[in-house]
Amino acid sequence: MKHLQRPSNRPFAGITTHDPDGNMFDLSQKDMKNRTSVYVENDGNTNPRHIDHVAMRTMRPFEMADFYRDVFELAPANKGAGDRNHYLTDGRVTLVIMPWDITDYAGTGIITAGMDHIGFKVENLEAFKRDVERVAANNPRLAPEPVGSGAEGKALLDLFRRSCPLGQHHMADCDGVLIDVSAD
Repeated sequence: MKHLQRPSNRPFAGITTHDPDGNMFDLSQKDMKNRTSVYVENDGNTNPRHIDHVAMRTMRPFEMADFYRDVFELAPANKGAGDRNHYLTDGRVTLVIMPWDITDYAGTGIITAGMDHIGFKVENLEAFKRDVERVAANNPRLAPEPVGSGAEGKALLDLFRRSCPLGQHHMADCDGVLIDVSAD
């Protein structure tokens, strides 16, 4: 696998490489010189609001699941009957590998294969929604992008809900990145 050593002024990336589909990702480890201000040591406990899963779409879900399982030693996680996704976990965060099929995008804009959404767990869904409203009211530039508006938006939201059963609340951040939120 080809990779690039990143300049030392990249506090989040010691090495950059890619998976077989060309999705780039960065690698870093504790003893690398680049690890500076963006890393925080914690006591090992999970924060009440934390990343629960990251989902990507691919035309080769079986091969990509094998790649991430073998390279990162991720364990397969359970999935429901009829679920087309692959779930791999390190015990804290789950990587959801979803099949990409152009016919899934009927009635909506087509999103290319690659990153699909980020899933978060929160302590209380209603408290989270109130906090999002408060942040958006204080700084409108941070307001979430609408999801589910108009015919195309409704079709995309339906695809989002059908594709990943892990979330309870679906939204997009101010840049349009899809976010899946669920409460414990």
